[in-house]
Amino acid sequence: MRYLVMIPAAAIGLGIATPASAQEVDHEAVTEQFEQSVRADLGRILDDPDLPEKAARSTEALVAVLETLPIGNIEAAIEGREPTDADRTRTLGDVMDVDGREIGDELAMAIAENRPRIEAGIDAAAVTLPALLAAVETLRAELEAIARD
Repeated sequence: MRYLVMIPAAAIGLGIATPASAQEVDHEAVTEQFEQSVRADLGRILDDPDLPEKAARSTEALVAVLETLPIGNIEAAIEGREPTDADRTRTLGDVMDVDGREIGDELAMAIAENRPRIEAGIDAAAVTLPALLAAVETLRAELEAIARD
């Protein structure tokens, strides 16, 4: 029954909707909203005192997964030959000695030591966002013009 009530409402909404290309977009408002959202999200992440440890654990897990990546078949294909049994079992971990814990610890230390620079980089990216969005809008307009021709 609930769905029967929704059908007329949806029909009315479809009747008054305009195509996305015909709608005016307030780019300044969208940019401001996006910028505030990014700053809030990144601020929350960067303010997390456990960030360095979380990054270290994530890196350690990523390295563990990468070490299991099979590479023997790819190597054989590049060399233009059929893979051998040894190729089929060779992984990235067999040819590279990577210490996930050490990399994770280095990342945690780098995050802790460079937090002000990371925040400054985020601020710089947020400042360039309006120009980036303007360029995307110009590209969209040019692509629409090409599509109409």
